Formats: sequence, C-alpha cells, structure tokens
Amino acid sequence: MSTRDVLRAAVVAMAAIGAAACGSGSSVPVYTPEPPVAFAPLPGEALAIETSTDLPYTSERSLDVYAPAEGGPWPVVVMLHGGSLTKTSLRGLSQAVAERGVVVFTPTWHSNVPSPDAVALGWEDAACAVRFARANAATYGGSASRLIAVGHSAGGPAAAVLVLGGEALQGDCLVDGVSARADGMVGLDGAYDILSFIPATTLDAAPSEEWARIDPFAYLKEGQARPGVEVRLFVGLEDELMQNAETLMDGLDAAGVPVSLTRLSGVDHMDMASVHEETVSAIVDLARGP
Repeated sequence: MSTRDVLRAAVVAMAAIGAAACGSGSSVPVYTPEPPVAFAPLPGEALAIETSTDLPYTSERSLDVYAPAEGGPWPVVVMLHGGSLTKTSLRGLSQAVAERGVVVFTPTWHSNVPSPDAVALGWEDAACAVRFARANAATYGGSASRLIAVGHSAGGPAAAVLVLGGEALQGDCLVDGVSARADGMVGLDGAYDILSFIPATTLDAAPSEEWARIDPFAYLKEGQARPGVEVRLFVGLEDELMQNAETLMDGLDAAGVPVSLTRLSGVDHMDMASVHEETVSAIVDLARGP
C-alpha cells in the first residue's frame, strides 16, 4: 500500500466522525488573550522532564503531559497525532520539545471511528485537549498565555482549525468555559485539504456545513485571522502534501498570517513525526513567541 493510500485510509477514518455525538450545550467562550509573561530562559542543555500519563480530558480519551521537572514559567504545546495512531506515536517528539523548556500535552484523540452522523468529533477532541491544557498549564509549570498546536498528518488540519476557529468546537470536554483557540501552529506533513481525501459518498452523508467545521479553508473564507498568529509548515517527500501545504500557505498569506514552509529532504510521512532538529527548534521558537 502506498503512502497516499495509507494517508487516505487514515484521513477517511478520522474525518468521518464527529460533531453530533458530543455536544456540551454550553455557550462558546470568547477568545481573550492572556497577558504575556516572561518565560524562563532557554536552557543551555536538555532539562530533566517529568511525565504524567493517561490523564482524562474527555469522558473517553486521555492525554500525557511532558514537563520540565523544575523552573518556569514555560510555554505550552498541544501535540496532535496522525490518523489511526495514538499519543505514543509522538512520545519522542514530545520529550524532545519538553527538554527545551516547554510543557507538552499530547492527547490520543478520535481517529478511527468512522460515522457520517458525527463529522467533527476528532476535531472536538482536539479542542477539548487545548481547553484542558489551558486550564492545567500552571500545574506543570506552564503558562497558558502562549499555547501552540502541533499537528502531524490528519492532525495538521485539526491544528489549523484550532488556530483559525477553535472556539467554535464544542464537545465532551472535562474542562469547559475555556477557549480552545491556539496561538500558533506547526504543521508536520499535514493533510490540510482534508475534504479532498474523503470519498464523495461519505461527504454526501452529512450536510456540507458540518464538513466545513473540519475544513481549515472554510475558516479562512470567513474573514481575517486574528493578529499575533504565526504558522510554520514542514513537508517531507510527498508531493501531494507539499501541494496541500502550499495551498494553506497561500490562504494564510492572503489572510495576513505570517507563514513559512520548509521541505525536509529524505523524510517520509511517518518519520515526519520523529525528532528532527528543524522541527523541534521551530516548535520551541514559535512556542516562546516574539
């Protein structure tokens, strides 16, 4: 099976899940940026980290937290794995980022429960993870004044939606009343044109407005992105995913969002979720902000 076939199968499984199954019924919180804080200096060497595992953030899903053992305050990152994977697929990357002075929340989110009756469940899980991270950052030495979403593969479009419209995603969150909007994003071989990976028969099984909830480009069409957001995109060997990234870059650029695109030579789709100096440095740099 080709990488394209693997990706299509994973994206179909992840995208055809969703919104109707998990509505909290609460009002949508308005994004209000927290005052910036002075983060602890960048460490000169890898920090010792502590890992807290299997913390529930919805009634069905859990996440792990990787945090420097002392010091702070540190910026916060939420890592989203690719389709049909789990939080363990990002363990190495999460540890590497945390060792450089970042509190990393890495959830397992719905990725293989196909159901055209509920389109956005996985994206809502991602929003719940951001709400949990914002509410609990200080417990691990982090500051919710700066939260970056990182998404690999099908996690890429979910991260993009969190940056562009996270407040609109409600779900089975154990933390409520907190914004799910991310302050920036790093995409790793993201399938940003998510609807192009979904068969027409599946798309026809739910209203188009439901599919728009998981489509980053639908949020870009709604208006300009808010100030202060920055996006960094990385792509490996797949030309189709390069086209996805270029299309997203064009849309973000038109919306006035600072965005960069880097191709990593010799890196295949699954290895993009591994530890690479270029991606680790970009995540840490963006997390610390201007």
